[in-house]
Amino acid sequence: MPEIVNINPTNLTSGEHLYTAPDPVPTASYATFELVLLEADKLASNVSLTWEFYFSSDAGANWQFANGSTWMSYGPGGFLLTNMDGTTTQNPNPRLQIGLVGRAGHLLRCRLLLAQALRVGVIISVD
Repeated sequence: MPEIVNINPTNLTSGEHLYTAPDPVPTASYATFELVLLEADKLASNVSLTWEFYFSSDAGANWQFANGSTWMSYGPGGFLLTNMDGTTTQNPNPRLQIGLVGRAGHLLRCRLLLAQALRVGVIISVD
């Protein structure tokens, strides 16, 4: 999956953070937005964030909401994800996918809203 944004984990303040892909969306089926979080933050209690995908067909003058979600930390017990192939992942990084059919040439933006300061990395990839 080619990455179009890859930002190493950075200490972020609470509030809004925007990540815009530097190039228009290629012809692809979907985009995946992954937040790279510290294990301690994933296992903490009451850590939350909201993330949203937007598209622009006019070089960023206007942005259209496409998808979003709120993520809550797993808590001290953690979370075991069973993947589609039957394998498991312990305490996965949060991921959100969105379809790209008909979006070739559009700009893609992610808006991250943090309720608290957090160390976060961002990966946006397309496939």
